[in-house]
Amino acid sequence: MPLTSPLPLPEKDVNEDIERRLWIGNLDPRITEFQLVKILQKYGQIDKFDLLYHKTGPQAGQPRGYAFVTFVDSMSAKHMMADLDRKIVGNKMLSIKWAHNMGNNDFTKQKNDISIPALGVRDEKKINRRSQILAIESKLRMMKELPAEEFQVSNLPSSSRPSMFNMNSVKNNGTKNLKLRSQKEYTAKRSKPYRKL
Repeated sequence: MPLTSPLPLPEKDVNEDIERRLWIGNLDPRITEFQLVKILQKYGQIDKFDLLYHKTGPQAGQPRGYAFVTFVDSMSAKHMMADLDRKIVGNKMLSIKWAHNMGNNDFTKQKNDISIPALGVRDEKKINRRSQILAIESKLRMMKELPAEEFQVSNLPSSSRPSMFNMNSVKNNGTKNLKLRSQKEYTAKRSKPYRKL
């Protein structure tokens, strides 16, 4: 059985949708979606309504300040545009224009990659799996060549001083006591506030 190409879907008449869809801008942020729909329903039956919100950032969840409405018939859209354009709703004057459909080119257009060196944006080079495995194997070979003492866990409690400090204190025992005594005298004088030295 030969394969046939699928039947094309009937396209929506874009011109018909353009005559019914309006952009409502400069909305007062205090106006809710419900209040705006109630205002718009006075002009005719609404087919579709979109009030856009911020998705991210400090204003996430707050309205963007514009909406789209599509009426069932174009006469309702024209009547609403003539009546509400430049009317004050809340504290702002509404701006109502015909909505423009974005072409497919706007969605498929590649965006320029912006990198600003002052912001510390750096190119992250992705390392493939094979090079990661080679790096781990070389690290393991290097660890085999090191003496076993390098990998021993210290038996000292965590509150004790590191071994290098203890070795230095044994060598400089006489000078250490002198430093300790002068440090104690200094802190004793400094512990009392507002005292002249």
